[in-house]
Amino acid sequence: MKTLIAPKHPAHTFVKGNVYYFSRAIPKDLKNYCSILPVIQYLRTTSRRHAVHLPRLLSVRLEDYWHDLRLRNTEPPCAHLLTREHLQGSSTIMTLTQALELYLSVKGL
Repeated sequence: MKTLIAPKHPAHTFVKGNVYYFSRAIPKDLKNYCSILPVIQYLRTTSRRHAVHLPRLLSVRLEDYWHDLRLRNTEPPCAHLLTREHLQGSSTIMTLTQALELYLSVKGL
């Protein structure tokens, strides 16, 4: 006779009171940016089907944000060749994050 094993929760989720929650640990190099560890988000669903897709979307958004934070904390390549004005960030060039926010606000998403 086979023993039935309870299905495992989708990646980065846990269930509390029959509702799914998203949970991700903060990378060690970015812990000083977060006041609460780990990141926990109420997914507002009891459906396993929804709980499979929502954490993937949240994980991608977190990874993008963490990547952006890491880039802000690094010195630009060939920094010794840049003028002081460029090093201080006084450029009017829009960052990718700002461009994405502008695009989403214009598109109404």
